[in-house]
Amino acid sequence: FSDFIINQLDFQSTIIDQDVYRRKSYYQDANGNTVPYYELLLVYVDDVLLVSKDPDSVMKKIGETFRLKEGFNKPTAYLGAETFQHVNNDGTESWALGSGKYVKNVVQQVKDMLEKEGRPLKTPGSKTKREQVGPMHPNYKPELDPLGCRQARKIS
Repeated sequence: FSDFIINQLDFQSTIIDQDVYRRKSYYQDANGNTVPYYELLLVYVDDVLLVSKDPDSVMKKIGETFRLKEGFNKPTAYLGAETFQHVNNDGTESWALGSGKYVKNVVQQVKDMLEKEGRPLKTPGSKTKREQVGPMHPNYKPELDPLGCRQARKIS
């Protein structure tokens, strides 16, 4: 896929991240001026995110050679993060990534892991009466831990 991006789409891989590609492009502003900008193509395994003033032309070319599972449209998520459009004060549009869905999923995973160990988290409004309110073992005393925060421990 990388060869296709470089040789067929004429994008160049960035030095800092080999899975982020860019190419110089142009668009016409409201005054008819030709304005240069860089299109970005982010690739992670089978997820592709394209930042461009004209994404359809690039995505159609990709679709001619590769099968796009769900076709292509404005993105709603990328690598587990929500994507959404934002209108700036000057009327221009920007894209942003949100982490709410990702964080909610991680918290649920921690809750599930702790429940398997018989240590469910006490949540607001919970009727479960317990002394433990956090994920650490109730007998753990961080102030007595000789390693403190200096060394991470494997969670199994």
